[in-house]
Amino acid sequence: LLIHVVAENERTNEQMQEFRRAFVREYKKCPIEAVQKATNLPHQSAYSMALVATLLTREEFAAQCLYLAMKGLGTDERAMIQILAHSTKEEVELIKATYLRMYHKTLEADITDDTSGVEKKFFLGLINAPRSRVDLASAEDEIQRDVKELYLAGQAKWSSDISAFVKIITKHDNEYLAALNLAYGRVYGDTLIRAVEKEINSGCLAKGMKAMIMDRADFYASELHWVISGAGTNTDTLTRIIATQRHTIPAICHRYMNKFGKNLRHHMEQENAVKDTQYGKVILSLLKVAEAAGTGSPTGSNNTPHVQPSQPPPSHSGPPPALHPYSNPGYPQLVGQPGHSPASGPGAPSPAYPPPGSYTGVPSPAYPPPSSCTGAPPAAYPPPGYPPAPFGAPPPGYPPAPYGAPPPGAPPPGYPPAPFGAPPPGAPPPGYPPAPYGAPPPHGAPPPGYPPAPFGAPPPAYGAPPPGYPPAPYGAPGATPGHGMPQYAPNPHYPPPPSGYPTAQAPLAAYSLQAGYNKVKKDKKHKKDKKNKTKWRRSSSSSSSSSSD
Repeated sequence: LLIHVVAENERTNEQMQEFRRAFVREYKKCPIEAVQKATNLPHQSAYSMALVATLLTREEFAAQCLYLAMKGLGTDERAMIQILAHSTKEEVELIKATYLRMYHKTLEADITDDTSGVEKKFFLGLINAPRSRVDLASAEDEIQRDVKELYLAGQAKWSSDISAFVKIITKHDNEYLAALNLAYGRVYGDTLIRAVEKEINSGCLAKGMKAMIMDRADFYASELHWVISGAGTNTDTLTRIIATQRHTIPAICHRYMNKFGKNLRHHMEQENAVKDTQYGKVILSLLKVAEAAGTGSPTGSNNTPHVQPSQPPPSHSGPPPALHPYSNPGYPQLVGQPGHSPASGPGAPSPAYPPPGSYTGVPSPAYPPPSSCTGAPPAAYPPPGYPPAPFGAPPPGYPPAPYGAPPPGAPPPGYPPAPFGAPPPGAPPPGYPPAPYGAPPPHGAPPPGYPPAPFGAPPPAYGAPPPGYPPAPYGAPGATPGHGMPQYAPNPHYPPPPSGYPTAQAPLAAYSLQAGYNKVKKDKKHKKDKKNKTKWRRSSSSSSSSSSD
């Protein structure tokens, strides 16, 4: 009966807290312990966690999830990021107080014991940093200073200074970080999210910093899509996000529809872990209650009045509201608009936006709110750059065009066309490259003397040839001295007489060669005979000495 009451009846969290107190007064036992005892089977762990999430407040369930993430061996950093990354300072203080009341030790002590290095600095910064709200209109100088410091700590250095990233990102709230992301992209051509991906190698640390820079609804919509669309369904993550973010479920559902083109509840019903299961009935009931409740209290108090979607926001008099210079790109809020209060969390929608149960993907007719101004809408609405570009899209003008490329809007190459007969673009100038020496010109009449006359013909400009031209061959009768070849003084020894050759020299040279060869051969034979003679003498002397003995 207890499980039927908890799982089947769609009650708000305030009603469930009244039910808990009444159950304790009546039966003198905790309903949470009774539910866990009744569903203690291993295959019912997801079902048990969903029932407990229905009975606990957001702060109690967030504290329990943080305790389970650090319990035992290892740490579930992703669960800690999902709970702490988009919690305001007031929400973090409530979670810390609830954690101390439930487990009798501080959250800071458990984080210090379970993490180390830069990750410990990051998570301690999430729970201890001021994260105070800053007036973005007057924080331009601070934003530019932080942009320059982040660039010098990351892309401008060979080794990134991760401590500078941790200090700046954990110090400010999510709205300031969204403005910092846009300013970084305008100055350096790349968003701060991409700079974090490039410069930080630690997976969970980069994931946590990206989560804080992203819009709240955008981050949780992406996490839910990762949970549902992956291989199998991570029921722990699904329960954790829906239970801890129930006050922003309408904005998350609206962003899920716009980003992925699917209804969140219908997409969940198609999963095997949710469809026709006990766990599915509980988690879908929790989702429906959060949708119907619209927006809840960002600080967890139960005294915040609920604004029904049918109630139009009160009109305001005066000039049209001015657009915030660094408004959240996902939900453009107007400064001075009713429903926009500094106490609302970053990325949290206005009370009437989006309307509960909105799954069509069409913005609510109550947004933007009607005003007392009549006539044309203000010039600042819609703001420039809205709707925002998809997450991860490069800024306008990036990547830059190659050097020398025509500017946008310039006529295509070859327009207007060149006059008929003009050389094509890029052709060499006339006369280049020059023709070889002596070659005729490419166009027109041949030059004088071209083609040349046959060899031996008289030049055309001289008429009859002079006497003695062409010259007679050398030595021919009638040859004119001085023509044909240069004349030298006659040599009395040329040509020599036939009997003048030293014919005796050839046999003499041959004899001399043969004589030298014979001499060498004779010397070799003499040396050999002398050697043999010496050898014979030694042998004869040795034989005579042996005979005498």
